[in-house]
Amino acid sequence: MVLSKIPQWTAVSLATVAFSCLPACGGGGADSSSTSPGADYSVVSSYPVTDCVRSNVTGLVWEGKTTSGLRAGSATFTHYDSTVLPQVLQGGSYVVATPILVDAPSNAAAYVKTVNAAALCGYTDWRLPTSAELKSLVQSKTAATLASIDATWFPNTPAYLYWTASAYSSDAKFAWVVDFFDGVVAVSAHRGTPSHLRLVR
Repeated sequence: MVLSKIPQWTAVSLATVAFSCLPACGGGGADSSSTSPGADYSVVSSYPVTDCVRSNVTGLVWEGKTTSGLRAGSATFTHYDSTVLPQVLQGGSYVVATPILVDAPSNAAAYVKTVNAAALCGYTDWRLPTSAELKSLVQSKTAATLASIDATWFPNTPAYLYWTASAYSSDAKFAWVVDFFDGVVAVSAHRGTPSHLRLVR
């Protein structure tokens, strides 16, 4: 994917996205994670990596992705999160999302509720990550290759755009996304753009 070919996207310097989260900022709760010395990730209790994975660097627990079903890595969602601010493109202008639209199965807010209701890996506090948190999953490769995500720990992860909880401060119609193809943090054209999800706690 070439970012410049996507209309209405604005790339930003990765240096402007600082990650200062301490291990306790979202990974809370004790478990019996299996850790190898020096490893960046570890399993959570006996759950498969398609359910959840712990970052040994940040302490955050990340949602895994399956090949099919509700949590399939291929699934995409809109990101309407307000019934007050205009976020929905309709007839050439933006209008406020209805509660039905926010709670639609194809929207990020409803997905978060569903995963929490299912108590994935025993947790009910899953949420969308901030742009800095999601960017922490991007691994740098050699100069000849592009950044991506560790496929061993995060299988079923298409190299596309992923929503974050970080709103674009100057315009409620936009939200930050991370591109796992090249590691770029960008602003989505609008919250109605179908993009992928990976929850965190």
